[in-house]
Amino acid sequence: MIISVDHGNKSIKTPNALFTSGLIVSEGLQGFKTDYICWNNKYYTLTEQRIAYLRDKTEDERFYVLTLFAIAKELERRKVSETLDPIDITLLVGLPPAHYEQLHSRFEQYFLRRREIVDFEYNGKYYSIRVSKVLSYPQAFAAAVTQFGTLKAHSVAYIIDIGGFTIDSGRLYWKSRDYFGNDSRSLKLGVSSSSTEGIVDVAFNGATSGRFGVKSVGATSGGAAIYASIGSLTYPASGMTYAGFFVGPVDVRDTGSGLTSDVCASKGFRYIKSRNSDGTYVYNEGVNWGDGAAQNPDLDKIRLIVRGGIIVGYTGE
Repeated sequence: MIISVDHGNKSIKTPNALFTSGLIVSEGLQGFKTDYICWNNKYYTLTEQRIAYLRDKTEDERFYVLTLFAIAKELERRKVSETLDPIDITLLVGLPPAHYEQLHSRFEQYFLRRREIVDFEYNGKYYSIRVSKVLSYPQAFAAAVTQFGTLKAHSVAYIIDIGGFTIDSGRLYWKSRDYFGNDSRSLKLGVSSSSTEGIVDVAFNGATSGRFGVKSVGATSGGAAIYASIGSLTYPASGMTYAGFFVGPVDVRDTGSGLTSDVCASKGFRYIKSRNSDGTYVYNEGVNWGDGAAQNPDLDKIRLIVRGGIIVGYTGE
């Protein structure tokens, strides 16, 4: 009997079943009101709380038990009766293309288990199975094969596997977890649910791979890798190219390193004395002297007032 199982981070899928990749284990039967499996003297039930992300799902027995649930649901759907004679199963599974070369052999052996007979109870029914063959495929590519007749007419085709995400308050929400199951990075896209969130909202730390929250690389004349405006649609001059182009006030709050630049050009400089709760600030502005000698004070006769490294005034003459 051939059974295919998709071991998603969010859900387990078969041709006839879909359930969350989550388990609860206990030592005894405790009046379960949901599907359960008894295997190796332990009872397992499904839960909507999915297992924290595992790059290698063979680290423990949880995804094996989830596979027993998937097989049991398929047997039940195909009206296979309880039997003491083992049912030979050919199991078809998938792995992310990026992990396939490194993990496919281990993944296959994880389910094959030396072709041993496995006995388990599912919702009061007893099954005996033997996984006699396991075939693994790169995820998404296997799905694309079913459309080969259509795809072969195109010189280039893109395969997009959206993967597990949630829809939270009208927005898409992707999350990745670290080794301990904590949220390591997330991307929210859509309607904001609070005044402190953005239409595109990114959060991340160093617990999982990736050094940037948002990365934009590119250049074109009259453009910018990142463009932001408070409403006035002013654009870069056609002969200029920028990494960032901002129209409106830009506020940088120092958390230790300050603002560092190889070159700084400005029409004016200010020293901030204090900030107000409404976002405005009190400041000293750098002084402006004229272009000629008559408009400039004699530096031997004045004392300069310097704040934050800029001249904000003088006394004398």
